[in-house]
Amino acid sequence: MDTMRWIKAVIPWLMLGCTPQQVTHSPSLDINRLNQAKHHSVLPIPEPEPANLSLARLGWQLFQDPRLSSNNAISCATCHELHHYGAQSSMVSTGVNGLGERNSPTVFNSSLNPMQFWDGRAFNLHTQIDGPVHNPVEMDSNWPDIVIKLQQDSELKSQFQRLYSDGITEANIKHAIDYFESQLLTPNSRFDQFLKGEIRLSSDELQGWQQFQDIGCINCHQGVNFGGNLYQSFGLTHRIDAKNNDSGLYSVSKDPRDNHVFRVPSLRNIAETAPYFHDGSIAGLSDAVELMAISQLGVTLTSNQRHNLTQFLHTLTAPKPKILEELQ
Repeated sequence: MDTMRWIKAVIPWLMLGCTPQQVTHSPSLDINRLNQAKHHSVLPIPEPEPANLSLARLGWQLFQDPRLSSNNAISCATCHELHHYGAQSSMVSTGVNGLGERNSPTVFNSSLNPMQFWDGRAFNLHTQIDGPVHNPVEMDSNWPDIVIKLQQDSELKSQFQRLYSDGITEANIKHAIDYFESQLLTPNSRFDQFLKGEIRLSSDELQGWQQFQDIGCINCHQGVNFGGNLYQSFGLTHRIDAKNNDSGLYSVSKDPRDNHVFRVPSLRNIAETAPYFHDGSIAGLSDAVELMAISQLGVTLTSNQRHNLTQFLHTLTAPKPKILEELQ
């Protein structure tokens, strides 16, 4: 089955359940109610497997290597800023040929997502790498040219030969980057510790978690990554005037029903990855929460609800991946 046939086959069930739920009672902090998480497969981020440090280091170096771009100026880390929790700190990405139209999503925990990019056109990190490399707005390059450039680096060539019998190839470059990215997991957030029964959350945080479920946020932002595994229309109940006319999944599928449909982003570390949305149009987390409630759920939040939801989202922040410390 080709990519677009697969996408069209899965979109109907990937979008099921992402509808508003009316709040019919006051929030309760009863522990059984809080444990509703298990019904949405909300689980702690797993610890990464022990790393092959030599392979991780090679992938880390390649991730930061601007020679992957045609002008030797743009690397993966240019848009996926490791100091900014793997996300884009500016509104949209800057590539070889100027500004793009989208804000680069975080690469942290991205190995847990069943599809990549805002339009979900790649189904794993290995195939995702081709996107920015070939995109004329991003790296504007090709693998034969990249291989030739890297083969001229004797030290890098030796690193590859120690790990791969056939040395520097397209497949091996992608494998090393993929391996490094798979190590970028962020376990042990305060919410994960709460799920494991190790700590208590504050009253505001608990009420925020309760409201996250009652209002309906959890219908789309669920799973171990609190999102990243569903498609949804941007502006489901109220149309949003975006800064650009990004058609989302339609640009890939050409199906009119997919216009303005995007992959639901992960909320892991969301307090650290501003600006928000596919176009980077919202700078503040509280403002993003308010807009999502209106546009996706048809709910106008009270100031108290906004506060509690924002406090809860802060509990999803975890320490940066351990591998980054080990590679310094």
